[in-house]
Amino acid sequence: MRKIIAEKKLDVRLITFESGLDKTGGLGAFAGQISAALQRFTPTTVEVIAPLTPYIQKNYDLQPLADATSKVLRMLSNNFYWHESKYKKEIPQVLSLMTHNGVRHTFLGTTSQMQYNSDLPVRNQYSSNVNKYSAMKKNFLADLSVSNDLISSNYQCRLGRYTALSDGFINDVMLFNWLMTSYLLVSAGENQILHFNEWHTAFYPIIQHLIDYKDRDFRTIFTLHNIFNPDINDYSDFFGIRSSSLPLNRQNPLDTAFQEFNTLATVSRGFSQELSRFKSIPKTVKQFDVVLNGYDEMYDLQTVLPQDKVVTSENISAIKKDQKTKLFQELSLTNPERMLLSFIHRWDPQKGYLETLKVIDQFFLDNKFTDDIVLVMTCNSDDRDDVIIRNSLLEKYPDKIAIVDYSDTIAVKIFQASDLFLFPSPTHEPFGIQAVNSFASGTPVLAHKTGGLVDTINPGINGLLFDKTEADDNYLSAYRNKLEKMINLFKNGAWDLFNLYWNAYKSKEDFTWEKAAQGYYDIYNQVIN
Repeated sequence: MRKIIAEKKLDVRLITFESGLDKTGGLGAFAGQISAALQRFTPTTVEVIAPLTPYIQKNYDLQPLADATSKVLRMLSNNFYWHESKYKKEIPQVLSLMTHNGVRHTFLGTTSQMQYNSDLPVRNQYSSNVNKYSAMKKNFLADLSVSNDLISSNYQCRLGRYTALSDGFINDVMLFNWLMTSYLLVSAGENQILHFNEWHTAFYPIIQHLIDYKDRDFRTIFTLHNIFNPDINDYSDFFGIRSSSLPLNRQNPLDTAFQEFNTLATVSRGFSQELSRFKSIPKTVKQFDVVLNGYDEMYDLQTVLPQDKVVTSENISAIKKDQKTKLFQELSLTNPERMLLSFIHRWDPQKGYLETLKVIDQFFLDNKFTDDIVLVMTCNSDDRDDVIIRNSLLEKYPDKIAIVDYSDTIAVKIFQASDLFLFPSPTHEPFGIQAVNSFASGTPVLAHKTGGLVDTINPGINGLLFDKTEADDNYLSAYRNKLEKMINLFKNGAWDLFNLYWNAYKSKEDFTWEKAAQGYYDIYNQVIN
């Protein structure tokens, strides 16, 4: 990566709930990629501050920071509200790791580690439409002739840190905010930029107020990557405080945080426009700076070629065909001349996995495209209903649907072999990093017209968008109709005629982490000045 001599040294502290070393989604990808990309601005230094999880403890050789641990413990031990909290018996620990790209990682946890990463299955409330989605799942299971006594009454799609607004998850978030705020206050230097990422870290100004520490004047930026729950309206026990006499206004907790940060940013213009409808966004917030994310280089189609060869408009179709033949062999699928549709997302209401299965199922029930398409999906869900759906579809449609466990290795192979990547997020998609990863693989995208997908997809060039109107049926109808159009175009040779593989591949250059780093570097300098 080309180094750039910066006008002044910047000391950036990137606070995130996913470190990139144990990534579970787009936030982890952001933390890992942007911290490395910022290192090119010599002599800028970057420190990633994240929760200490069992995975990090087990897989990395961490160095204890005794002095920092002692200072954090002393600060919290002397605080009234910490002693009033449910965390008062936790003993903080601060550990450090320097990665190969020169980024320092600081992990914050407690000696008991009783709070982070609980694996208790808790009913997921990720979407405000969970009940409706559960009903949709039950209906689909009934369509697959699954007995009612096999259908669970609750819906869940994630465990651990992402078990939605269960007590366990809020414990994770708020304990990290206590530890993170204390660590930042006791280890501060001059001219530091504090870059907070996602709502999990947004409570720093409020915890700072509870600690009543005012000796540091930081420059702060907050990037909103998503809205986990748009209706967090009450402080009640939110900070782990048992006492009801908090010295805070009874208002939306995020309201205070948004008003305290120097600069607010988000990850796409489309999502920035949509944020106005969320109750969690104060009306006083008028504007977000926009910095688009980048693609992951492991998906680049160039990686399958020898070093002396490059992907061109002339050879990309042949490269894609070769990758598809190899994947079909690995998955024991026949006839690689068929169109390969891919879905590489977590099985989550936000991602539209159930809608995708319903559309494909309806195609086959109507005897449409039965010899023309193959759907390949990854799955990371061990929810009982999802397991039943997975097994039922594999039995019902052998050689037409393949569902495999997710890994980076198989995801790369599927992306690079695909003819069309499906991104049907029904409700919202702040950026949609899998779309730009798809471009890097030379694969066009069919997506729902929402959030960041409006920024990344140029209809007719690197993919197509479909748009719902009012009812769910309209969404499914729009999805089905546009997918049907894409399948017919593929059958008629349009992929080669209109260079869709090549257009998608060229699009990756618009979404690089170097460009993202430049965007944030410019914002940092604005905040400093």
